[in-house]
Amino acid sequence: MSAGLIRADRLRATESLYGPSRSRRPSDMHGGAVVCPFCPGNEHLTGALLTADPGPAWQSRIIANLYPAVSEPDGRHEVIVETRAHAARWTALDSGEVERILGLYREREAAGYGDGYAFVAIFKNSGSAAGASLRHPHAQVVALRALPRSIAARLERLTDACGVCATLHAGGERIVLRTPAFVAYVPDGSRSAFEVRIAPAIHAARFSDSVEATAALAQAVSGVMKRLAATLGEELPFNIVVQSAPRDPRGAALMHWEIEVVPRLENFGGFELGTGGYLVSRLPEEAAGILRAAEPAVRA
Repeated sequence: MSAGLIRADRLRATESLYGPSRSRRPSDMHGGAVVCPFCPGNEHLTGALLTADPGPAWQSRIIANLYPAVSEPDGRHEVIVETRAHAARWTALDSGEVERILGLYREREAAGYGDGYAFVAIFKNSGSAAGASLRHPHAQVVALRALPRSIAARLERLTDACGVCATLHAGGERIVLRTPAFVAYVPDGSRSAFEVRIAPAIHAARFSDSVEATAALAQAVSGVMKRLAATLGEELPFNIVVQSAPRDPRGAALMHWEIEVVPRLENFGGFELGTGGYLVSRLPEEAAGILRAAEPAVRA
């Protein structure tokens, strides 16, 4: 890795990506008069297109991040502009629109691994509390040439007994919803109240390799988002993270991919920084029960 841009804290086994240009990102989160670069007509304000030109009536755009957290030879940083609509909210999208966006996530993960990257991180920040600088719905893709230390450590902990499979098959009070193809649950050790993970019911390692049940996944994700909106409000800040197998034989054999939805209800403070753990205001069983009870509001 190039000196100075990715550095490891060897005492704590963590890594930091240093992107000096990110301090210059435009932001419309706090009332500033900012021209949104992701809105139709402002395409000239964004990074270069990374896919074929979708034309003026585009529904989404895949572009280079003008303020990258990483660049070659270490990796690349992309932006997925998910929709033309500046004010669209995931909590209000129908499952068909969610399916289209998840398809973009799959395509970019597959492209990253197809280009030889060791690890592809796909994530979405929605709301200032979740780390977003612009309101327009977008996600990010960070593809790295080297496996992050945290992911390598996770691979070392994997065994033939898949913990995700055990959770899904056991059922119980932490399940939020279950379909034939997917299960949504609140994990033990959740980082925030109402954190939900959505996993395929049948063990599968990499998100982009699981293309058969895209509509069913979209329905599950949409159901979770609408339950969260009914419980916490339409404007809740949240992160979405795709957890998927890296380019590593252990991951391909043992990982179980998931989509994590993390509402940003708790601020990370001194305890989190000092211990690496989290102070959370609700037990997983309680949070899951509240989300299950929100189902009538989802159907209304």
